[in-house]
Amino acid sequence: MEQTDNLRKPYHTAVMVNAAIIGTLIAYAVIIEILRKQLAPFQGFLEITNFSVLRYIFYGVAVVNIFIIRIIGGSLLRKRASDEFKHIKLQLLRASIVIAALCEIPAILGLVLFLLVGSVRDYYQLAGVSFILVFLHLPRYGKWEKWAKNPGKNITSCG
Repeated sequence: MEQTDNLRKPYHTAVMVNAAIIGTLIAYAVIIEILRKQLAPFQGFLEITNFSVLRYIFYGVAVVNIFIIRIIGGSLLRKRASDEFKHIKLQLLRASIVIAALCEIPAILGLVLFLLVGSVRDYYQLAGVSFILVFLHLPRYGKWEKWAKNPGKNITSCG
């Protein structure tokens, strides 16, 4: 029981990182709205003739990112029965931070699309994907505790 109580500090750190990711998604939206108001009508910083191809590429990368999160999450959370508790705590924290950062990628792609061509709709759609991913992979203490107590049992997400 004492060991799982030691999970609280890395767990709270992971929650704070996820909260910061959510904060950046909101900050991106604020930046977009400021640019739209200050530079109205904002058409982006580049004139791209074949914008739809770029859009499909970015949306494709966002979809692939969903699978990458699952694959990387599973590999970061692989453990052996011989793993020490200290290693397990760090493994959970590291995996949670990496997964949270990967969850932000669709929103970053949407921000880039907005800056390039002024497509605000793309940002909000891709940011919505990021919000969903962050909430799906938000660390859950009960899951961390259960995983730490069961030696050799692997999981694919910290959430």
